Amino acid sequence: MLREQLIAGWKTGFNLFCVIGMKHFVMRQIHKMAIVAVLVATIFPSTAGVVSAAEFTSAKLSLSRVQASAVAVTNTWTLVLPTGVDFDGTVDDEILIDYPASSATFAAFGTWVTGDFTLTETTTGTITIGDITAAAGSFTYPTCTAGANDVVVAVDTTALKIGLKRCTGAGVAGATLTLTIANRISNGTAGTYVIPVAHEEDCAGTCSGSANDDTINVAIDIIDSDQVATNGTVDPTLTFEISAVASLCDDTTVLVNGGTLSLGTITSSAITRSGYICTRLSTNATDGASVYVTSTNGGLVSTSQSTDKIPDSQQTSTSEGAISAGTEKYGLCIESGAGGTGIGTQGSGGTTLTANANFDGNGTCTAGAGTTVGVLSTATAQTWSINRPALNAFANLHVFTAVSTVTEAHTDYADTLTFTVASTF
Repeated sequence: MLREQLIAGWKTGFNLFCVIGMKHFVMRQIHKMAIVAVLVATIFPSTAGVVSAAEFTSAKLSLSRVQASAVAVTNTWTLVLPTGVDFDGTVDDEILIDYPASSATFAAFGTWVTGDFTLTETTTGTITIGDITAAAGSFTYPTCTAGANDVVVAVDTTALKIGLKRCTGAGVAGATLTLTIANRISNGTAGTYVIPVAHEEDCAGTCSGSANDDTINVAIDIIDSDQVATNGTVDPTLTFEISAVASLCDDTTVLVNGGTLSLGTITSSAITRSGYICTRLSTNATDGASVYVTSTNGGLVSTSQSTDKIPDSQQTSTSEGAISAGTEKYGLCIESGAGGTGIGTQGSGGTTLTANANFDGNGTCTAGAGTTVGVLSTATAQTWSINRPALNAFANLHVFTAVSTVTEAHTDYADTLTFTVASTF
């Protein structure tokens, strides 16, 4: 009995020893495996959950119109490549833009040609668009031809899928690419649309419009109306100044309106003049303005003896004619020498100042040679004009008179010249 108990106790102890020993062995193996796992993970890190860098770090789309149903809209893409990534022709890189096309969204417009595309790259500048194939329901690139930095374009005009394949050129890593598609895309109905743009590297001549590298999405909002009408009114303006002056005026001369132009003593041996009449105007009238003159008496008349006049008969015609010493005449001409006339600050389109043919003195009207004058009469006559808006356009006018040896002597010959101005708006 005792012997059996001893044997049973020994078996129990041995089993316990085996269990404890096995546990320590298993723990040592697990510990070793954990160390190995750490080493392996350190040397060979897992790729699970790691996403490759996007082929574009940023993308922007600008439309010339964002109004629904606007046709022939220019689309400008600004695409920025990440550091170390380029768009090159070594292995035919591809850029693919996939517009959401249907009857309600974007649609192709017109006939597509290479001139519809402009592509520039940082440092490189403009990249030549060599050829294009645009077809409904199919997407096929033209054959690449030799030429520095050539790009060929494929367009599926039904799906509105646009691809650019780089045929040659080294490309610039991290470059900014600017792509303009001019007048070939029409907007659809109002709404927000997401447009994916992808860059496939190394398509090695097999680019097919199915770029499988990382894609970046751009959102664009099409609205019912992208225009705000504005309107305004500019009131018409007209400023007129006239003054008797001793010397030629210009666009900056300070004038005091009106005054008296004294002719002094008139003799039969000379043509008489003294000073100038300065006329100046400013207007914003589209077709400019004209200056007119009217003689109250149609000549110089004695205030004490109204039947005595220079010339003897009242003048009613404004026709230009010669004036000479010894023959009665009373007239006006516009200074034709330097500084006699000027347009001041001209309006848009250029302004021309024109002396009326009856008062231009045949282009020889000066202080010392006034031989041709326009008659000052009771009929209102145009003296000069401008054809567009101007600020401080001016003209200096001479008044000439001559008498004969039998002209009645008086100290009170006088006349009043009335000047008016009218603008055409």
